[in-house]
This record gives sequence, structure tokens and C-alpha cells, in this order.
Amino acid sequence: MRKAIFPGTFDPFTIGHYSVVERALTFMDEIIIGIGINENKNTYFPIEKREEMIRNLYKDNPRIKVMSYDCLTIDFAQQVEAQFIVRGIRTVKDFEYEETIADINRKLDLQQRYQPVYPRRNGDKLKVGSISIEADFKVSLRGMKIVWITQR
Repeated sequence: MRKAIFPGTFDPFTIGHYSVVERALTFMDEIIIGIGINENKNTYFPIEKREEMIRNLYKDNPRIKVMSYDCLTIDFAQQVEAQFIVRGIRTVKDFEYEETIADINRKLDLQQRYQPVYPRRNGDKLKVGSISIEADFKVSLRGMKIVWITQR
């Protein structure tokens, strides 16, 4: 069975994240969306709310599980017995960053148990990151309308 984790903060979980999961489901049997707890990041949604939103999105898909974790991603992968780490790539800069992280993970995992995979998002999805969403959210708090992109 091919099991992967898809780690991230997911604050919020975007259409781009959804697209990565959908692509990964074409070659993975199970995906665990791992919400990393990072005390150094200021998040808008508490971890419980993020878990709830993502679980609701995938409530009818038994191949998707949602969990939070507060350890190294490589340790989380080992805990859930995943063989793959799914990461979304938007730009070359993202790829370079992810390869640096993959190199660190390879050094931490001397048995080389984990393979990073980078499914491309659907071509019609914008290259929008959580920082852009965060900026839109801040604007919305000042009375402007916000359109959530966490739903299909």
C-alpha cells in the first residue's frame, strides 16, 4: 500500500492544496494530511478548526485522513508508516526550497525510507500562497468581503 503524508500549516487549506491532494490520489492509496503545529507561526485558525475544515472537505473519502503533529515531519512520516512525503510546487523557487528540505530529511533518515513527491497543481489554479490569502483575510477584517477558497 502506498501511503503518503501531505504536511503543512494549512491556514487556510486552499484550492491549490486541494488540487495537490487530488493529483496525489491518482498514485497513492492513502494520504494523511498532516497539520504541523508550529509555535513560531501566527495562525488565524486554531488547529482544531483547521482539522475540522479539512475533515469536512474529505468526509466522504476514506483514503484521506487528517491529523496534527508537533514533531519533525520525517518523524511524523515514520509514526504513521508513510513511505512518501507529498509537497506542492508552484514555482522553481518552491522546488529549490523543497529539495533543500528533502536533502535535510535524507540526512535525518539514514535508512532512506521516505521519497518526496511533487504532483503539479491543476493548470487552471492560481499560484497563490497562504501569505496572499492572509493578506486578503486582513483586508476582510477591515470590512471588505472575503471569498473563501477552502471549498470546491
